[in-house]
Amino acid sequence: MVSLDELDRRLAAVEERLGLEAGLRASQDRDLASLKTELRSANNLLQALALTQSDQTRMLTGLESTAADHSDRLGRIDDGMRQIIALLNHLIEQDGPSEAGS
Repeated sequence: MVSLDELDRRLAAVEERLGLEAGLRASQDRDLASLKTELRSANNLLQALALTQSDQTRMLTGLESTAADHSDRLGRIDDGMRQIIALLNHLIEQDGPSEAGS
């Protein structure tokens, strides 16, 4: 049969081990809570980035449209300038040599 001292020693060892395991479980719980917080922060950051990217895509689409409109307008201005130059050249040819030198 086991002596009372042996039982006390075994009980003390079991209690010590239970205390250590409880401390480890508490540490594990803190670590999991920290990971959850970091994961939540990362998720919020990704959502913010998605919104920012969506806004910037919308802005770029608008800028592309504006650039295309300006390109069309510059093309029409270029055509108009060519017509003006052609008309001026035609007028110069009709008038003949300039009388400014006479």
